[in-house]
Amino acid sequence: MLTVSPIPRQSVGRTFTLAISILGAGAIFQLGAVCWAFAVRLRAQPMASVEEGAPLLAKLNANPDLNADPFADVATGTVGPKPTPVPVNSQGADDVVPTNRFEEAVAQGKTLRERGDTSTALTRFREAGAINPQSPIPIAELAA
Repeated sequence: MLTVSPIPRQSVGRTFTLAISILGAGAIFQLGAVCWAFAVRLRAQPMASVEEGAPLLAKLNANPDLNADPFADVATGTVGPKPTPVPVNSQGADDVVPTNRFEEAVAQGKTLRERGDTSTALTRFREAGAINPQSPIPIAELAA
């Protein structure tokens, strides 16, 4: 049986009102602190006048030399050493060429783990463990 409550609306207690008041005051204080920090920062950095920015503006409006070396040192006018291309090596010095399916699965798992694909790496390590259950290598790699 439904009954009507004699209280027309729910009232909040003094503790809730006090907590909300404290939180509101803290929010207003933080907003004031942020505004004050920005005002101090603006006063510390004076605006550049038009005369000070004229050389920069002239340099920006000048026609750029498209044939100039982008690596040239502006202060001395000398050209620094150019980077030399490094040959791409498909395998690092530490990598071992896998000779069977077990070693291939372990090598793939290590590569995938280094790339950040842990779910596929775990699958490869579990596959290697199923191929050779006596070897501790897949278990150690799974633990890593």
